[in-house]
Amino acid sequence: MCGTATLAGCFSDEPDDAAGALTPAGTGSSETTDRTGGADDGSLVEPVESLWNAYNEEDIDGMQAAVHPNSSARPTEDGVHFEGEVTINSTTVLERGDESATVEAYLIYETDVDRSERTDTYELRRHEGRWVIWSQSVRGGDDADGPVPPLIAFEFEYDTAATDGSDTGVLTVTHSAGDSVDSARLSIGGSGIVAVDGVDTDVTTPDTNWGDATGAEDVSAGTSITVGVRSDCQVSVIWESEDGAESSVLAAYDGPDA
Repeated sequence: MCGTATLAGCFSDEPDDAAGALTPAGTGSSETTDRTGGADDGSLVEPVESLWNAYNEEDIDGMQAAVHPNSSARPTEDGVHFEGEVTINSTTVLERGDESATVEAYLIYETDVDRSERTDTYELRRHEGRWVIWSQSVRGGDDADGPVPPLIAFEFEYDTAATDGSDTGVLTVTHSAGDSVDSARLSIGGSGIVAVDGVDTDVTTPDTNWGDATGAEDVSAGTSITVGVRSDCQVSVIWESEDGAESSVLAAYDGPDA
């Protein structure tokens, strides 16, 4: 979670291109399937469970202990922004060997304002006699066939103080936790997006690309964009795949008079 522990992308060395559907489960209630034909080995899923338990407890030391010390994707104190909670629905052992293994986990990430689902795949390696995470990547489920939307939580702040009338305001949209994403893949859409008299905002018309509006290359935790809006606005943050074939609404906001 380089973003929030950048949840799904924090350890990601090389994301694949699909994700499966998830269903929630309580802590410690995940079920393990072994597709390798061997006996169920709880030690293979333990580092994944330890990683996310430590994240939920805001324990950076615990997160680091679940990851190989030589991994380039090991989480750092500056790189993890704790917010929300991750639950594991199920884990699947995809491959196993003497010194490496592959485990798939179905996750749900929830904050006060958002809920996202995804499938992660972890490469495990042995270190000092135990299994630890070497890398994390996004991987498709059995029925998945499309690109994976990023896992991001956004916060919305509506302010009328800077405008001349109570029927308009400035909406600030902030990436509060989760994956970093190419700004060219995000846009601001919806209704009630307008130019506000006397106020410069990044966005004044619907379907404005985040990167074009702000000049930023990446959108990561703490990054914001301002939108001129009416009080009856309905604003969405929209992600689009690189080939333009897939899109997804990552977060949405309704104005006070919507």
